[in-house]
Amino acid sequence: MFFCSNISTDIDKLKQNKTEIHIQGDLGLFPWGEVMSRLEMLVQNQLLSAIEVHYPDEIDLFEIAYRLQVLVLSKPCLSTLSGTANHPVIVLDNRLTTAEQRVQLAHELCHFVAHSGDQLFMSPLFRSYQESQTRRMTMYLLSPTHMLTDSLNAMASQHIHPLLSVAQSFDIPYDFAKRRLDLYRLEFTRPVKSDVFTEPEQQILFA
Repeated sequence: MFFCSNISTDIDKLKQNKTEIHIQGDLGLFPWGEVMSRLEMLVQNQLLSAIEVHYPDEIDLFEIAYRLQVLVLSKPCLSTLSGTANHPVIVLDNRLTTAEQRVQLAHELCHFVAHSGDQLFMSPLFRSYQESQTRRMTMYLLSPTHMLTDSLNAMASQHIHPLLSVAQSFDIPYDFAKRRLDLYRLEFTRPVKSDVFTEPEQQILFA
């Protein structure tokens, strides 16, 4: 688990500032009227909805994998998704830290719900497109926009450094938290919510 000894996150305050998501037809709406992107809706409907989750400490990836009937193994090798649609297997690289393995598990779960086919037989351009989607979905899964908004609001009221506190609250590596906050800021300065990645977003996703 990623731990910052000089940061103390007040979970009770995060819960007091909980943001609700409203589903209207095929659209997910945040309370401030922002429409979710298709990728974030996919994460919400296919992954987070598998468990009862409202707060960062409830994002249990192993429970999600269990509900989706995905077998998770740990071995000293590169993390992969293999098997079949009916018997999927995710192998996690146990040489990584716990927080890094958490990112890898989220990444492979996003591949599982969003993609099909073997990347070994795909063109480099299409493979890059799938990876762009998956990296963005991984950020939405590990730190959903509505939860991140609640956390940042709570941190602002407590004058807490957001980067370190986000890393601790969502149990993600420091560099991943930085890229997630960069993406968050970019998305909320764009006039239209879209799954088409701008060049700055691509730079964040592949940093």
